[in-house]
Amino acid sequence: MLSLLTSQTTLGITRQLIITQRLLAVDLSLNMGKVWRVRRVEVPLTEKQLEGLIRRFDTDGDGKISRNELRAGFKGLGLRLAGFKAGCAVRYVDADGDGYISDDEINQLAKYVFKWGITIA
Repeated sequence: MLSLLTSQTTLGITRQLIITQRLLAVDLSLNMGKVWRVRRVEVPLTEKQLEGLIRRFDTDGDGKISRNELRAGFKGLGLRLAGFKAGCAVRYVDADGDGYISDDEINQLAKYVFKWGITIA
């Protein structure tokens, strides 16, 4: 069942609303010069979310993340200078010096990358 409501605005323009059984209203009036903009909302990632995301960078499944895998992951996130940031991250986080980020070091990497303020848009 649909019902039609008509109301007068201060400018004398008639607005018509259709109300359904669920009480959802649809505005059928003209835009009246209003501009609707879609805002881009950016939500920062938490350390746990970053850690889960970084674990997905391991493309060969060996349990370690190489500099190239990290670079490709950072590039996929849209980070600028992904290769440089990957190299800095590996040097900062790699405790045993093997050139790879092991499973134990991923938590440290998430803390390091968290400082960059990566967001989801």
